[in-house]
Amino acid sequence: LPGGVLPLRLLAIAAQLGCVLLVAALVAEFEGRARAQTIAAAAVAACPVFVAASLLFGTTVLDQLAWAAVFVLVARALRLGTVRAWLAAGTVAGIGLENKDTIGVLVLGIAVGLVLFHRGALRTAGPWAAGALAALMVAPNVVWNARHDWAQFRMGAGLSAAQGGPLGSLAQLPELAVILAGPPLIMLWIFGVRRLASPTGRDHRWVLAAALTVVVVFTASGGKSYYPAPALIGLFAAGGVLPLRLLAIAAQL
Repeated sequence: LPGGVLPLRLLAIAAQLGCVLLVAALVAEFEGRARAQTIAAAAVAACPVFVAASLLFGTTVLDQLAWAAVFVLVARALRLGTVRAWLAAGTVAGIGLENKDTIGVLVLGIAVGLVLFHRGALRTAGPWAAGALAALMVAPNVVWNARHDWAQFRMGAGLSAAQGGPLGSLAQLPELAVILAGPPLIMLWIFGVRRLASPTGRDHRWVLAAALTVVVVFTASGGKSYYPAPALIGLFAAGGVLPLRLLAIAAQL
């Protein structure tokens, strides 16, 4: 590209900015107002794992952007309930799978969340159409892997073995929870978990199910600690709403 590496750095920063804007949009889907949106957006903007990814234009920063977009579009699809809204989520998931296979685990986590908390949505055509569209888009990659002795799985097995397998991933969980999330931001994602687990967060509890699923799957498969990190987007979004509600309750006492 003309300009050397500068355009690539700008693209990486643009992807990071996209994550910041999308988490604010997710807060809006959670019925959070401007202050809650600002809190969550600032958290993503300052979160070490997102800042680090924005230093390099590669698959990781684009993966984070795709996760953020899927979170927003699924939340929107659940609110609207239309096939068109679900197809938008499926399209973005399919594009994300062209970049990195890890978003497939997010899709699995969302499916678990729908089974547990939104079975009514599964009785409609939308989620199934979205899944079929994403599968159709990634089908050529699956065919290529099948013709090349499942090279992706062999590469993944090699990366897992290099860091000690599932036990190595388990040992890195504190790194994800504290260092990659950012020590000052620990309470925010804890607030997010608390809100999603509470009765007021039931409609959006699929986000918590998705986050737990990706952590379990990546840990069990020996994945790197930053693989499930984009799930923080959903937790930060939920966490941005709770502190303001707690302050409002305290003000009434």
